[in-house]
Amino acid sequence: MSRLRIRKYLPAFGLVALVAAVWLVWRSVRDVSPAEVLASIYGIPHHRLALAAAAAAGSYAVLTLFDWIGVHYAGCAGRVSFRRAALASFVSLSLGHSIGLAPLGSGAVRFRYYDRWGISAEEITKIVLATTVTVTMGQIGFAGLVLGLAPEPSGRWLRIDPALVRIAGGACLLFCLLYVVLAATLRHPLRLRRWTFVLPRWRLALAQVVVGIVNFALLAVAMHQLLAVATDASFLTVANGFVLANVAALISHVPGGLGVIEYVILTFFPGAPVFGPTLVYRTLYYLVPLGLGALVFAATAIRWRRALRLAQAA
Repeated sequence: MSRLRIRKYLPAFGLVALVAAVWLVWRSVRDVSPAEVLASIYGIPHHRLALAAAAAAGSYAVLTLFDWIGVHYAGCAGRVSFRRAALASFVSLSLGHSIGLAPLGSGAVRFRYYDRWGISAEEITKIVLATTVTVTMGQIGFAGLVLGLAPEPSGRWLRIDPALVRIAGGACLLFCLLYVVLAATLRHPLRLRRWTFVLPRWRLALAQVVVGIVNFALLAVAMHQLLAVATDASFLTVANGFVLANVAALISHVPGGLGVIEYVILTFFPGAPVFGPTLVYRTLYYLVPLGLGALVFAATAIRWRRALRLAQAA
């Protein structure tokens, strides 16, 4: 099957995965009453809720550095301020995290903003590529640290030898190291089919790995603070579940991992009242930023339209 056909069927695959995930979640919580779910939500201490919200906000703050790294990689830092890069980052990711492969996905929103600021299509493509690599390195690097330090929870959930999990974690860290080493030593252009690109300088590559890991660590902190009311699991145990949930969400292609993340967390902590806290996590990291991002997107669109009308009238 050609790559074009694979991309054509991805939305359908994501829809099937979404339906399956929602059904699995429903099957897992059908015996739980709404009152129990609400009790688990109201039972979250205020200080833990505040810490989770701060960690989620911190993640979005760190995500602005993804675009800033991309702007430097594309060579247009002199034409795009950090403020503008942060604006494009927040709006594109707050919408893209929940909408996914739609016309308002993160790549499309980024193109709208950067194109408005006079950045070429090639440069925008480089920015999107760099941010994608930063996300990937962050996922791989954080997974490597978590699985390497505490392989037992994932080994138990996957029903495999924890030693194999630790080896997988080490392989993830080696992959990140290899990326930085290649960035330091391989300077000639690389060709992937009809695409030609160069690796970033090693300092920029290292920043991608570090910033990406910090982002996912903050999300794991948010998840841990919310689940603390339902389970006494350590941070690394919760981080194991978080890593596996994100891997499952990535494979499923479901926007925001809707239903997928919840199902993995439910099965990772069987019997614990974790459904309510996972709903709070989704609200803090997906729904609240989605609403704010939509408002900012609409405000900037109105502002640009007014500026265009004034320019045409002048």
